Amino acid sequence: MYYVGRKHREEGRAKRAFNDRITVAIPVRNEPIEYIDEALASISSWSIRDRVEVVIVSDDIYEAYQEIERVAKKWRDQGVTVYVIWRREPRGYKAGALNTALWFSPSRYFYVMDVDSRVAEDFIVEACSLMEENPGIAAVVSRWRGRNRETRVAEAVSSSMEFMVEALYRGRRALNLPVFPLGTGTVYRTSVLREELGGWDENRLLDDLEIGCRIMRLGRGIAYMDRHWVYVEVPRRLSSLRIQQERWVYGAVDVAIARLRDILSSSQPWYAKLEALIYLLQYLPAIAVFIGFLLLTLITTIKPYDVLFNYWYIGVAWIAVAALYALSFIDSLREKGYSTWKALVNLGRASAITVVLSPVFAKAFLKASLRLRAVFKRTPKGRYEARASNAKLRFPVEALIGIYALVYSIHLITNRILFCGGWFLTYSLGYIYSLIRWWRDIVYR
Repeated sequence: MYYVGRKHREEGRAKRAFNDRITVAIPVRNEPIEYIDEALASISSWSIRDRVEVVIVSDDIYEAYQEIERVAKKWRDQGVTVYVIWRREPRGYKAGALNTALWFSPSRYFYVMDVDSRVAEDFIVEACSLMEENPGIAAVVSRWRGRNRETRVAEAVSSSMEFMVEALYRGRRALNLPVFPLGTGTVYRTSVLREELGGWDENRLLDDLEIGCRIMRLGRGIAYMDRHWVYVEVPRRLSSLRIQQERWVYGAVDVAIARLRDILSSSQPWYAKLEALIYLLQYLPAIAVFIGFLLLTLITTIKPYDVLFNYWYIGVAWIAVAALYALSFIDSLREKGYSTWKALVNLGRASAITVVLSPVFAKAFLKASLRLRAVFKRTPKGRYEARASNAKLRFPVEALIGIYALVYSIHLITNRILFCGGWFLTYSLGYIYSLIRWWRDIVYR
């Protein structure tokens, strides 16, 4: 999918005047006030701001809402149309806040904006123009790019984002596969959201994937614009990334179960439906490796023999796939200006992070599969991210797994169980690296 996508070139569009109206919905809860101020400053710089209504939906305590209102008033005085709605009871997570903004909106188009994201007005204008020309399109998605790279975690996440967007979105568009909306950076047709879909499902944790499945069922399209970027803040700390990824894994699996009928009943061909399900279950490979670690531990403990030696061909296939992935990753980052070495370093960091978070992935997957309710946790940002770290001790399961896998690998290798021992040694490296680099985020919440 990556190599197909990189050959696909997006056609340019002639610029046109923006004569429509658009609502920019910004749901907030426990967000740094300076982020809200900066978001409004960004919108204020748009030449189309006279045709924009900003709706901030606050799920904060009343005192925080009043502070947001003061910031909003400052920008109202400078000509920005901005409303602040305070929800005394934050019903329905982010989806509930978006529904509040949706029913309030008088505009033809609706843009969902996270408070930490930034987008150029050119995307807004072109997205609305594209939907004006194509009534069958319900939404337009822009390309994600990380805003910050000041820590090893942030740089690894940002570089991985470059590659994943290249493969999953550019590749999808090239293959005419359905594209899912993104949580920020998507312009919707308001009439589709309100009249055909009845808003977002407030029982789902991930609003973007949920609404994407129902748009697919309607038979409407979601377009992707690769040349327009929305800049999003990525987590700086492993502890923040853990909160974000646990929510995303749970939410994706929850949507796969709850919206399976919508996907299967859509007019998409069978292979597109299958690919959409695979996309929703994209965390399964990392979870499968973690489950494999548990099973291999059990097998070699009960009967200490080199079980992987009997299935060496699976290892060869795995190495071949991993090599192809690594080459694609490096090729993608080199195209963005990374050196081969820097791309390789970030591939290693991203792999270590994936491994160390796999127990969290498995936990979230199990909870969603058993239909156990999850609490919505926002990813800490700014000063809240610094404050959240080192707050409370947690059970350092990642440290225990890493140390156990390393010690067990030495035990197996000394007993000439080489294939299994080598696998355990390789598996332990991601945990050990993460423990050395980010031990505070493993020991503390």
